[in-house]
Amino acid sequence: MIRYKYGPWDTKYYDVFATLVARGLLNIYPSEKGDVFELTERGEYAVQELELPEFDDIIQRCIVVAKLFKNKPGSALKKYIYDNYPEIVALQVGEEIEVHE
Repeated sequence: MIRYKYGPWDTKYYDVFATLVARGLLNIYPSEKGDVFELTERGEYAVQELELPEFDDIIQRCIVVAKLFKNKPGSALKKYIYDNYPEIVALQVGEEIEVHE
């Protein structure tokens, strides 16, 4: 990922979102507070189909993110990153974020 204006971002997300929309799995629409991302019925079905043991780690991470940020604005995520990851905030915009697992 890359350090962007308000936190981590990767330009590959644009292609991922476009693919999900094109396949009828996701709708994205504007609102007064920013873009809203919403699974379609087909997208929800795909999620159910992917509930397999090999995806457990990703599923658990998504559950945590949903609990922390569901129905909150993007600024809440930005604040969380700024408050908890000073090493990311210290990077220059455009600098690559190294991932340590």
